[in-house]
Amino acid sequence: MVEDAAKNADADKEREAVVQAKQDLEAYVYQVENNISDPNVNMKLRRGDREAIETALAEAMELMELSADDAQADDLKAAQSKLKRATTRAFAHVYSQRR
Repeated sequence: MVEDAAKNADADKEREAVVQAKQDLEAYVYQVENNISDPNVNMKLRRGDREAIETALAEAMELMELSADDAQADDLKAAQSKLKRATTRAFAHVYSQRR
């Protein structure tokens, strides 16, 4: 039994990393969706920025639909990074207009 646990320890760590990355991505997607659904923010988004965010959101959602067995933690983290880059650029422009 101890041998089985040792054999499965690496697989358990990988699965845990996938689950954590998926939860992080889901939370970030939810946050971004709430931000862009705000009419005050949405009106100030430039078309190109909005399209970049929507593309990154679609890719992230597609990855989130994969089961934990099929997903890779690195892919989920990369999708979140891509979404963060798109939103950071877009929201920096939006918030610079508030001054």
